[in-house]
Amino acid sequence: MPAILDTLARLAARLSGRQSTLRITGDARIVRRVGPMIERLIADTPDGEVYQTALAELFVGERPPLRFHYGAVSTFRLDGPPQRAGDTMLPLGGLLLSPGVTAHLDPFEARELDREVSAAIEQAILEYIARRRLQDLRPVPQQIDRATADPAARKLIARWARSRQVLEMVGIADHCARRQRP
Repeated sequence: MPAILDTLARLAARLSGRQSTLRITGDARIVRRVGPMIERLIADTPDGEVYQTALAELFVGERPPLRFHYGAVSTFRLDGPPQRAGDTMLPLGGLLLSPGVTAHLDPFEARELDREVSAAIEQAILEYIARRRLQDLRPVPQQIDRATADPAARKLIARWARSRQVLEMVGIADHCARRQRP
């Protein structure tokens, strides 16, 4: 239902020609840095929606998150701002959410879990690289040419969706055929 209300609100705003002006007052250095981010954030585009959704999560907790780690059903949030303790930086804590578990971690528990999860992610990435032999490929620029890459990705997704539909139809046909056999 919220998606329908959001769509209706967006349609009403477009039809009425309503737009709001956002004024920002702050340190010039910071405003210069965040201005382009804000423009991307408030864009009434699919990209803008993704930025809005991603950013909304940053303001759910009381502390600013340093990073999130997501599992299939569990989430770990590392809380900041980071604190200097001599030559070591520590989080203020962390939040661990898993079915049946909500745990607030102290700075040392949070740092330990963050290191373990980061190590597991690194291991999974290295295994993926090795399995796909990505180290044998020529390096590519980090930047993506969206004018070319986005349509190509959408084409792959559409092909995948069509193949799933065919498989589902074949699966349903096979199931019906098995049921009709004596």
